Amino acid sequence: MPVFHDAGPEARQRLISTSKGFQQRQVYRDMLGRLEDGKDIEVQPEAGETIRKIKVNVRRSANEVGVDVAYGETQDGTLLVWKAAPRQRRGRRGRPPKTAE
Repeated sequence: MPVFHDAGPEARQRLISTSKGFQQRQVYRDMLGRLEDGKDIEVQPEAGETIRKIKVNVRRSANEVGVDVAYGETQDGTLLVWKAAPRQRRGRRGRPPKTAE
């Protein structure tokens, strides 16, 4: 019979199967963790890095941290990242319920 224990947040650091990409996105997660409402962050690509790669890393890191972000390219070739408003949920799908008359 297995024995279960409550694990703290530091337990994830002991995982063996953390991918190389997850480790490389740590700087993005740190940046997004400090992102506040009304504050923008500009990301400049390094040599050999594309804007598309930065967009992918920002989006994945935002999902991992649980932050809604939006971004756009600037004329200078950088990526501007800001905290987006929470998405509005749409109504239920399908046929609307019948009204009692």
